Amino acid sequence: MVGVILLVFAGALLLITQRLRKELRLKIIQQDGIALGAALMVSPSVTEDLPEDLANDPEILFAKTAEKVLEAAKRREVMGVRLFTESGALQLSIGGSKDDLTAEQLAQLQEDKPINWFEPRARLKDLVEHNSDVRAPVIGTIVPLEQDGKFIGAAEFISDGREVMEALRKLDRDLWVYSGLIFFMVGGITTGAILWAFRRLEGANKLLAERTRSLLRANHELTLSAKTSAIGAITAHLIHDLKNPLFGLQSFVSARGSTEEEDWNIAQNTTERMQRVIGEIVRILQEEKTTEKYELSIKEVLALLQTKLRPQCSSAGIQFTTECDANGSVMNRDANIILLVITNIVQNAIQATPREGEISVKATNGSGCLLFTMRDNGPGLPESIRSTLFTPSRSTKKGGSGLGLAISKQLANHIGADLTLKETSRAGTIFELRVPERVVVAELV
Repeated sequence: MVGVILLVFAGALLLITQRLRKELRLKIIQQDGIALGAALMVSPSVTEDLPEDLANDPEILFAKTAEKVLEAAKRREVMGVRLFTESGALQLSIGGSKDDLTAEQLAQLQEDKPINWFEPRARLKDLVEHNSDVRAPVIGTIVPLEQDGKFIGAAEFISDGREVMEALRKLDRDLWVYSGLIFFMVGGITTGAILWAFRRLEGANKLLAERTRSLLRANHELTLSAKTSAIGAITAHLIHDLKNPLFGLQSFVSARGSTEEEDWNIAQNTTERMQRVIGEIVRILQEEKTTEKYELSIKEVLALLQTKLRPQCSSAGIQFTTECDANGSVMNRDANIILLVITNIVQNAIQATPREGEISVKATNGSGCLLFTMRDNGPGLPESIRSTLFTPSRSTKKGGSGLGLAISKQLANHIGADLTLKETSRAGTIFELRVPERVVVAELV
């Protein structure tokens, strides 16, 4: 992060420095042109002392102009001079090349704009009268010539560029020194501020992480406490609500022992159902009291369901299937409750589904939860019982106690899960059990 900020700042500073360098170098090079132009302007008019007929003679005018240019060149100690007519043609060359002005140069001069150029390693024999192949810094200036406010030509002065060269070197040196100082000063302050902010942020992050761990520990302790309390409440509720049905069933069996076989079957099925429920609850209570903990994967939970429910489904002529598209695992205590809830739902479905029907349980990863979907193709639930589906009530099934779904709902709430009726119709019934992500040991993906 700090490196990226410094890199962006360095790029911006380099761009600004290069642009400033270009502008300042141009101004230094233009200084000679400004000085020569001023020298020509302060000189007296070339036709000031001439009669009117001679002042209008082009040859006399050119001769006087050349004299004026040479005087200015002598004062400036130039190396070469070239004189051009108003059309850009070369008329006089002393130590310079023989080329005419280009159309672009002529247009610029006609707008009263001097032309300046600088060559740090120019070959002298190409610009001035020189016999050797020596290279040296040379500066050239082409200034417009005017007479009575009218453009009459141009003069080029070629001078020694060593002073300009030194000025440009000093400019570059100063610019890079000051740019470096600015970079290190501003970069140092920025880096220090960012590192200080990061340290503060890191400290805050550590404090937040510690508080999060403390909250998780407190939540875990509260959850364990709530589990103990909930199990006790469920047990008390079961004992209280099962007393009367079991007592009545026992009385019925004792008083009607010689009745028809159907009554005995009802009594026997009801007793077995209640005994299974009580047995499961007692087993869960025993595991809650022990310190033994282990994990069960979702696939293992579904495998236990297969082992437990497939024989019942087979005897009822129903096909029972499970499907696992979920990741993660749950602790053995939570798995026991999940198994008990699903078992109660499936056993209800067995009683409602006709022979050759189908019952399925599918586990998937939902949005922040582990989702179990229980589906059957029975006739659906009557409209009259849907509003009181999860509350203790009179059962509509022959031999039913009306407690199965109510107990399942309480067991699901005990681990923070949610048991709901998603859909019911003549095509079948679908229940969903949503187990919160915090119950799942491995992360849901």
